[in-house]
Amino acid sequence: MRVLHFLAVGMWTGLLAAEVILEWSCREGAAARTAAVVHYWLDLLVEAPLVLAVTASGAYLLLGAWPPGPVLAWKLALGAVPIVSCCWSITLVVRRYGRRDEPEALAAGRRRVLLSALAVGPGVVALYLGLRLQGLM
Repeated sequence: MRVLHFLAVGMWTGLLAAEVILEWSCREGAAARTAAVVHYWLDLLVEAPLVLAVTASGAYLLLGAWPPGPVLAWKLALGAVPIVSCCWSITLVVRRYGRRDEPEALAAGRRRVLLSALAVGPGVVALYLGLRLQGLM
């Protein structure tokens, strides 16, 4: 299960990097509309299932490590930040998709979606702590 969890986290991280590149490179006009459509489908078909896989596999692993020690508790708290941020971002992407023909809505939606990238920092620390707990670092 640890391998599955790590694989899902890695796939999710790669997808997030691709989404940030998509949002940064398609800022205005038809490209912004295309980014809204592509990001919508990526979130529904790939990101949401990956977040579910990370959450479910993490919860399963937590059952075997209960009660969590201090390092694991920090890892859980920091790992929850990108999960919550991603769920918030998915709702923003879905709302923006509904207004994809409005340039002002696309610009505002893009800024809000990019704000969710601030969760990368806590996610990286959670990844580091998880690897330390497994003796891989």
